[in-house]
Amino acid sequence: MAYDGLQLRAAQLLGVSSGERYMQWRYDDRSRLLASLAGVAPDNDPLAPAPGRVLEQLTPSDYRLAQERLSQFDAATAAALTSKGIDTSTVDPPSSYFDRRPGGGHKIDRFTQGQENRPFGWDGAERVDDGRFVY
Repeated sequence: MAYDGLQLRAAQLLGVSSGERYMQWRYDDRSRLLASLAGVAPDNDPLAPAPGRVLEQLTPSDYRLAQERLSQFDAATAAALTSKGIDTSTVDPPSSYFDRRPGGGHKIDRFTQGQENRPFGWDGAERVDDGRFVY
C-alpha cells in the first residue's frame, strides 16, 4: 500500500501476476476521487490516458456527471471477441453519463451507459422509478 498523506495512492495486487500489478488512484485538490487504474505496473499514472483508466467528472457541488472509461481492448481485439459472441461490456464496461433533473438538485434524470438508456422517475423527493425497478 502506498499513500499520499491519508489518501490511498496504490495497492499491490497480491496473487495476480506474481504481485507485479497494482491498483492506482488519484484525487483532486478537494480530496475527491478523480481517476483510477487497475491491474497496471507500479509506474503508471491514472491521470494519463491508458487502457482501463476510469476518470470521474464531478461538479463543484459533487454531482457526478460522468464516469469515463477507456476501453481495455484495442479495436481489433474487441472486434475479434465480438465475432466469437463475447459481449466485451461485461468485462470492460463502457462510460456512464448522468443527466441532472432540471430543478432537481442532485436528482438523476437519465442514466446512460453504452446502449443502455434509463430514465428516472420522481415523486417529490422520492425516487419511484430508475428505469430498472419501480418502487
